[in-house]
Amino acid sequence: GGSGGGGGHGAGGSECRLDERHWGPNLRVFYDRLGKKDFKARVENLYFVYLFTLQAAVKAAPYLAEADYATDGVEDEDAYTRTIVKSLLGNKRLTQMCTKAFDEGMLWKDNESAHLQQEMQSHFQNITQIMNCVGCEKCKLWGKLQMLGVGTALKILFSVEDISRLVLTRNEVISLFNLLARLSESIHSVSTMLCTLIDKGYQDVLVPPGTCN
Repeated sequence: GGSGGGGGHGAGGSECRLDERHWGPNLRVFYDRLGKKDFKARVENLYFVYLFTLQAAVKAAPYLAEADYATDGVEDEDAYTRTIVKSLLGNKRLTQMCTKAFDEGMLWKDNESAHLQQEMQSHFQNITQIMNCVGCEKCKLWGKLQMLGVGTALKILFSVEDISRLVLTRNEVISLFNLLARLSESIHSVSTMLCTLIDKGYQDVLVPPGTCN
């Protein structure tokens, strides 16, 4: 769901137009696109991308912990940013869950590995080109930023074996953390709205992980 700067342009898409003047969670649209059990794979894909991106961040933790987080020249804010980044990347639960959530190296050990890498790169380039055709400038901006975040995660996981040799641009670092934030908000929104659908008596609703309060 998109909130906080992204408006209706978050990764989960739970923020939808209610009418010509108002934006907010639109249960009916959410139900028709994500809420039904038939769409379980779509929600699972969201969780997979989140896990994928988290694992990339954990792998790159030594680099990201020392990256330049200078913002607008306010030293206190810069120091605070570095502190919360190190706190996130050093979280024991996160590192335990995401250090080897899946073995990315196994993807490249069979005879199809070269073809798979080319196919992934082709799909990624196609999606990036499609972004150029989007008419809404805000949608295009947020879409490209999130795609750069996905590309950065791919770069960390698949392009560098020795993390000490990793080099990221400032924009890549920004896009990676932005993507993590959007995905985290989206998963929270999806879970909340699934519970709301259940409470309101919608039928055939996908049951979210955990329990609804």
